[in-house]
Amino acid sequence: PLSYIIQILHLNRQLITEIPYSVYHFFHPFTPMKSGPRYGICSFEPNRTLTSGQLNIIGYILFKQDEAKNKVKGFFSLDGFPKVTSVHAIHIHQFGDLTYGCKSTSKHFNPYNVKHPNHPGDFPNLETKHGKIRELLHNLRVTMYGPDSILGLGIVLHEGKDDLGKGGNPESLIHGNSGKALACCTIAIKNCENVFPN
Repeated sequence: PLSYIIQILHLNRQLITEIPYSVYHFFHPFTPMKSGPRYGICSFEPNRTLTSGQLNIIGYILFKQDEAKNKVKGFFSLDGFPKVTSVHAIHIHQFGDLTYGCKSTSKHFNPYNVKHPNHPGDFPNLETKHGKIRELLHNLRVTMYGPDSILGLGIVLHEGKDDLGKGGNPESLIHGNSGKALACCTIAIKNCENVFPN
């Protein structure tokens, strides 16, 4: 029989303290079992519910975290924007499910029940240059270790910029009035070490 281990697992916000390891891994299939550096990738696809003529955004984000105590860095590479400069919000959402487009990712990832823009996955606004985004961000407020790991969650790129909670309406403290979802992806384990810019 499988040995039992003591694990702390938040499952549907119910605290489970003693479960078989196989069951733990079933509910955390995207969590690597080995320690050491962790690498993630999120490959974007255009939102399936967009109307014809809207932006066709493709690209990816690479994540790296050396150890659980270290901060995450991310390299953002996105294409398909107009040549004119624009600013876009990008957030981590609760689910990596893209069955019905970006809406299947549900609400912002908010494990600590705080207001926007203090969710761990409320990334800075990203600015396009010549129709592209190329940005290396350090010290992201997320982790790829433990019960709050972002592996398996979704990321959504929005049409507008994030008002950072300063919009003066209730929605501002939920999602930053960021507008329609242009593209989304599911954060997965990278199958090899990423080549990160320095």
